Amino acid sequence: MKRNLDTLGVNGQVFGRTLLLAVLICTFGLLTSASAQDLRDGNSATTLSADNPAVQHVMQIQNAVTDAFISIEGVSGTGTGMTPEGDPAIVLFTEKDMSGNLPTEIEGIPVITYVTGPVTPIADMESKAPLGKGFSLGKTSVSRTTRLDRPVPIGVSTGDWNDCSGGTIGVRVKNGSNYYVISCNHVFARTNYASLNEMILQPGRGDVGCATGSTADTIGSLADYEPLVHTTSASNLMDAALVRVQPWIVSNETPSDGYGFPNSQLANASVGMNVMKYGKTTGLTYGSILAINANVNINYAAGTTRFTGQIVVSSSSTFVSGGDSGSLVVQDSNQKRSVGIVYGASGSYTFVNPMGPILTRFNVDIDDDPISPLPVELTSFSGRMQDNDVQLKWRTATELQNFGFYVQRSADKEAWTDITFVAGAGTSYSPRSYDYTDNNVTNLFGSQSIYYRLLQVDRDGTEDYSSIVEVENHPTAADIQVYPQPVYADATVQIRTEAFGNGELNVYDATGKRLDQFTRNVYASGGMQLLPLSFSNAAPGHYFIEFRNNGDIIRKRILVVR
Repeated sequence: MKRNLDTLGVNGQVFGRTLLLAVLICTFGLLTSASAQDLRDGNSATTLSADNPAVQHVMQIQNAVTDAFISIEGVSGTGTGMTPEGDPAIVLFTEKDMSGNLPTEIEGIPVITYVTGPVTPIADMESKAPLGKGFSLGKTSVSRTTRLDRPVPIGVSTGDWNDCSGGTIGVRVKNGSNYYVISCNHVFARTNYASLNEMILQPGRGDVGCATGSTADTIGSLADYEPLVHTTSASNLMDAALVRVQPWIVSNETPSDGYGFPNSQLANASVGMNVMKYGKTTGLTYGSILAINANVNINYAAGTTRFTGQIVVSSSSTFVSGGDSGSLVVQDSNQKRSVGIVYGASGSYTFVNPMGPILTRFNVDIDDDPISPLPVELTSFSGRMQDNDVQLKWRTATELQNFGFYVQRSADKEAWTDITFVAGAGTSYSPRSYDYTDNNVTNLFGSQSIYYRLLQVDRDGTEDYSSIVEVENHPTAADIQVYPQPVYADATVQIRTEAFGNGELNVYDATGKRLDQFTRNVYASGGMQLLPLSFSNAAPGHYFIEFRNNGDIIRKRILVVR
């Protein structure tokens, strides 16, 4: 049943138009404002989640009266919280002390008021903590606002190339083999003003005296953001943006004085839950969830902006300060399940976007894998006969401190010989192409198959082998194979074709629908090529892989299982 102020025993006209609220006061008595400390000093062992039927009832009442309360000058938001006795309660957030003007209960539900002051995005707050300093808790303290060696950790300074500001890298996420980081819209996307593909830096320019950005500081590019709607009638769920990165440029754990890797599983945010966060200004800090289902007005420069379904954290000490926008809040437990992204604050109250809607909006999952891909991303490796020679070609998407490649050859895939060394590009964020011709192979091996692989070496001595390419010393029909079969998560697609030129790899489901997230542009250079393909987010079932170019159309059916 839809509720209004009349059905709640409240005169809507009086309630909405005057601070006196005579009807409410006569009915419910005067409110004595509570502090965050009052709640923390209550039953700290008690938590209330949104799954609790009593909490759901309070949220229903809270939602019904939110517009009426926020229409009162000085009231900036509502939420569902908890009394010191552990009972569900409606909470009000006000910009000033309004004792005597607000009710203490509605329909028997306690009403608690927290004087937060005006709530702003954290980027607009004046920092009250020394930059780069935090709570080390006996661990080695690290800088969070200077340029850090790559891969940079989460929880440190970042910002848009075109903005003299600084926020925090929140969390690394992924979709298949694509990696991203999340922070706030007002950090990565300049509060709706950014264009996609703008470069993102570490550190943010605000932490280096607004110096002009350097390509050496680039960590990625803006991939997507959720636009903010700057009205009090809006229902914003998030202040969030997504940046495309490589896992050897940005890691997925905090610095050594932080909590480490966040859990890919989400916490069921509950009132009273203990949480922690790591941000570029205040480092590792602790608090507890004061309210869930919060509906609140945040004062952006572009206008007052309504958010719904938010989380509010309180702390007896500093939890966030200017520049901590984008910090990931996690459950303060061994599980370290993710709660949400910090975006707004006032005093000891911090406002957090729930993580679930953000992951859904960007179609990503939190990356908690402690093993990251190697810093040289080899996108293709192929070989083909040309008269008596073998032509080898390979491409990289990015390289980080790449010393080079040893080209190795074998007749039996057991004994390998280095036949040449090809220098790498060092560090490169754009695709690079390489080639080598192995001369007079026919004279050495006759008509038997020959095998090649690459030994990639970093400048620090780290080594990694490519997949093996087989070159047959006679023409073969075009073919496509997928390994392993069936596919569990990551697969290797082997394409064999004598054709040259641009081609396209597509994946179709069992109904014949093309799945665009798998589409890859492939340059066929003759012979055999190996391409990685991830099905980790694909539903179990049959799929068809198709490769086509000017010379061939080849298909293969695969089975994905879990």
